[in-house]
Amino acid sequence: MKIAIISDVHGNLQALEAVLPEIKKESPDKIIFLGDVVGYGANPDECCEIIKEIADVFIIGNHDSAVIGKTDVEWFNPDAREAILWTRENLKKENMAFLENFVETHNVSDFLFSHGSPVNPMDFIYVFTTEAVREIYLWAEGRYRCVFVGHSHITLSFFIDSSENPIPFIEDEIKLEGGDFVINVGSVGQPRDGDPRAFFAILDTEKKLYKAKRVKYNVKEAAERILKNGLPPFLAYRLYTGE
Repeated sequence: MKIAIISDVHGNLQALEAVLPEIKKESPDKIIFLGDVVGYGANPDECCEIIKEIADVFIIGNHDSAVIGKTDVEWFNPDAREAILWTRENLKKENMAFLENFVETHNVSDFLFSHGSPVNPMDFIYVFTTEAVREIYLWAEGRYRCVFVGHSHITLSFFIDSSENPIPFIEDEIKLEGGDFVINVGSVGQPRDGDPRAFFAILDTEKKLYKAKRVKYNVKEAAERILKNGLPPFLAYRLYTGE
């Protein structure tokens, strides 16, 4: 099975629209969304409609959860909080209902998908330290070959062998053999690893092969829409640098 993995769209319609034709070229059997369709960006409704149409699995992110009132907005920094409150006021009722149906985790055979750490999914723990990865490894008890997460907006992978010491690395193509893996899949609409291009990934479950993909999009238009809607300027300008 070929699976397209996308995460952290964050209301960035321009980035999402840019990755769609690239995903189509891959002819995936399934599309799994790892959460945060809303937050930060100026087009939450349009992004919800697209994700609703193209994805087969919808995993809840912390911004999705906050918009529907499941996560306290005080947990967020001021800019993120302002964007969440703006989204609550502007999101259509049917898309609020759509977010209510998102799941916490999903697995396909021995591949697990979550927004943050799957150990306690609704705590939305970031997974970019060896400590967080080791906790996942011990919790999984060998059940999963690879755990895919979003949330951090960075592309960082970890390899764990019998020594139980996670080794961080960055690679665009990974053969998922010889041990266990935890992979941060990056972000469609809010990259934070210094590369402003939109990110998605392809997993071939039969070949045990993971491939990272980057796509250029109209950053200027996405930023201008954020500013036009009165959202915090920082959310617009950070798109240019991917940080």
